[in-house]
Amino acid sequence: MILLVLFALAGALLGVVVRPSLLAAPCAASLAGILRGLLGVAASLAVDNARAPFWAKASLAIVEQPLSGFPPVLCASISGALFSSVLVMLTDRRRTAPFLPDSSAGAGRPVRKGRYVRAPEMVSDRPAQSEAERRQRSVLGL
Repeated sequence: MILLVLFALAGALLGVVVRPSLLAAPCAASLAGILRGLLGVAASLAVDNARAPFWAKASLAIVEQPLSGFPPVLCASISGALFSSVLVMLTDRRRTAPFLPDSSAGAGRPVRKGRYVRAPEMVSDRPAQSEAERRQRSVLGL
């Protein structure tokens, strides 16, 4: 059971961190499969070995439980990733509305549907910029 909870939490963490959200579930499944495989390899060191290290015995105790097979672990991590990525998508405040130029100003004229050209009146001349352009022209001899 502990392994399922840990993998569900790892999947939930990946669901929050991984962008785009559609990649969270495959990343969680691959991470869970790799870590469960490593636990199986570590557990095989402790089988019929009285002098096995503590971490091998602990991994054998974890892997011997019936709920610590590959399918339950993968399902727990994928469901954690999906749940958290859906919650992140629903509560994401970083979304911004698409920028639409102000049509009442009349500064931009439409070229194609949804496209605007910037009118010269929209660009303000800054003294620092004009001074820099003057110095560049004098250095280049233009």
